[in-house]
Amino acid sequence: MTVDDVECEPSLDGTEFAIASAECGNTVDTEGESARIDETVSHFCCGSCRSRFEEQYKRLEEGM
Repeated sequence: MTVDDVECEPSLDGTEFAIASAECGNTVDTEGESARIDETVSHFCCGSCRSRFEEQYKRLEEGM
């Protein structure tokens, strides 16, 4: 038997992976958004969470 004779069927056996929103912790799905802040890419469940996160980050940078 060679590698070419073996059929590959990868499986995670029901394991689910989900990205949590950097702002609220909700699951990020296809409606989610991403933003690069400095050198870090963060993921958000929606535009309002992204906006809140960016506003808070800006205030922290300004020292408020």
